[in-house]
Amino acid sequence: MPFVRIDNRAKKFISDFTAAFRCYKNTLFLSLFVAKTNYRKGFFMSKERKIYSAKQLCFIAMLTAVTAVLAVFGTFRIGNVLKFPTKFISVFICGALFGPFAGGFSAAFGDILNVFLAPSGAWIPWLTLTEFAEGFLLGVFFYKKSFDGYRYVLRAVFCALVLFIISIFFTTYILTAYSYFPSYKAGITVRILPEILKTVLKFFVMIIGKKVLPLFEREVYISFKNYANSFQTVTKPGLERISALLEEFGNPQDMLKCIHIAGTNGKGSVAAFLQTMFTEAGHRTGKYISPNMIKVNERISIDGNDIADSELDVLLKRIEAVTDKVKEKTGDYPTQFEIWTAAAFIFFAEKKCDYVVLETGLGGRLDATNVIKRNILAVITHIDIDHTEYLGNTIAKIASEKAGIIKKGCPVVCAEQFSEAKAVITESAEKLGCKIYFSKTPSAVSYKDIYELYDDGEIKARLSLGGINQLENAALAVKAAKVLGIENKYIVYGLENAKNPGRFEKIGEKIIYDGAHNPDGVKKLVENIKRYYPDIKPHIIMASMNDKDIKSSLTLLSELDGVFCFTEVMNNERSEKAENLVKIAEGCGICAKAFKNIKKALKYTENADLTVICGSLYIYKDFMN
Repeated sequence: MPFVRIDNRAKKFISDFTAAFRCYKNTLFLSLFVAKTNYRKGFFMSKERKIYSAKQLCFIAMLTAVTAVLAVFGTFRIGNVLKFPTKFISVFICGALFGPFAGGFSAAFGDILNVFLAPSGAWIPWLTLTEFAEGFLLGVFFYKKSFDGYRYVLRAVFCALVLFIISIFFTTYILTAYSYFPSYKAGITVRILPEILKTVLKFFVMIIGKKVLPLFEREVYISFKNYANSFQTVTKPGLERISALLEEFGNPQDMLKCIHIAGTNGKGSVAAFLQTMFTEAGHRTGKYISPNMIKVNERISIDGNDIADSELDVLLKRIEAVTDKVKEKTGDYPTQFEIWTAAAFIFFAEKKCDYVVLETGLGGRLDATNVIKRNILAVITHIDIDHTEYLGNTIAKIASEKAGIIKKGCPVVCAEQFSEAKAVITESAEKLGCKIYFSKTPSAVSYKDIYELYDDGEIKARLSLGGINQLENAALAVKAAKVLGIENKYIVYGLENAKNPGRFEKIGEKIIYDGAHNPDGVKKLVENIKRYYPDIKPHIIMASMNDKDIKSSLTLLSELDGVFCFTEVMNNERSEKAENLVKIAEGCGICAKAFKNIKKALKYTENADLTVICGSLYIYKDFMN
């Protein structure tokens, strides 16, 4: 007798390939039918949000069919001691790629298919339950987890031990209850050695998965290009990944002269003013902002011209080629924001920009843009409460994170701040030997339509960006430009010609779009509506991300005594549901209607004298479409 041999069913599989293929075809079609039915009925849905794409459902169905076929035809014996179920491989892949419930579904449904489609067999529901538990646990231990060396191995060890305990104690108990063993103790005695060997093999399958799973992962989900262009659903502060990524390209960020901008609100407007000023002054000026309004290209521009699709495609392919190396070094792939940031630095360096206006994404200290080792100027806009889960829940803590962009010896230009923020920023600048300048917002003199006249006694210009709050942003940009030696005529041009869509933007005669998404921004929006439309009762269409201080924003908006409509951002997992916004509004004394998309909300408000769309920059694309 050979040490390794294939059992009788496996011999049948080899000799009768047609029967095996027929079994696979039937189980695949049945799995697809069940997946499709459950998908429609809501098994694969959560609060009406799709969990799995059609492509992923096909993979789950395929793996479930493989599980059933392997259960019938793919059992291997090693000597007379071990019978190893090769279906564990497909269940492991399914759980690791798609999560606990998919792994459990593959294992359990595969087991049921095995019983009903195999030549013979009796179904024991409790054993199917243990199969589900095994697939579920594989998903818990490996789904969306890092492939980092020792951590992955420790997870594999612990998972193997848990699976061993389930098999040796619970499965033996079930088999004893169904009279497979004369007693529970006898069952454990008979099964313990085979289960130890089987657990060792399962462990090795998991270890091999460390190399195999990443190959499946990207194919199963979305292409790198689509990933880079998708919404960022999870924020991962830290500089390890972006540093490793940029090292692969020779650290292009070190070649650039960066004007680094942080703050709660106004960063995009200040960046727009500065790029226009510097470009008009004859400097090749790159600008990196976030988020984009319509296309990701808007994030990366030179002299007001967005990066071309062809150039961006080439950059993404170059970055994709090194992401596996980044994961080897850091244990994780770069995030979308880190991909965009790297693309911007590479692009600006290769285009030999004279200056780069660089806007932080979130915070400052651990923001991906802060990978730069030096900057020629740190600019800090007004600081208020936002992103408390990442930056802290006080003005001082948030200011400390924003002040993290200040580098040794570089000048700092700062907007007017709350006393707590001013103290923190001043202390940070002094510790690093930086000279600090505070801008002063000129008084509102006059306005035309929604555009203010800026007049600080030296610079006089009609601002191109709407809203009284732009006086503060303009003052900060003016101070920054002067510190870097830009002449007044170019400063005036920048103030009068800058573009920054989605910030109190007038669209047609009856629609105002403002991306105000936190209490500080909403407060300024309310001030603007009261100033420019004092006698109009507005219809307010609002969408919001679910991590925002929605209640505080609604309390401020209620001052407008408007008609409220709530909607949600399409294809964005962070978007709060319209029905939930209505419930939050009711707690603020606001009666409102919920609409599934902005098109339906706009239909409802089409006869309003003024429609104000606010709450998120992300809904701009839905609106323009």
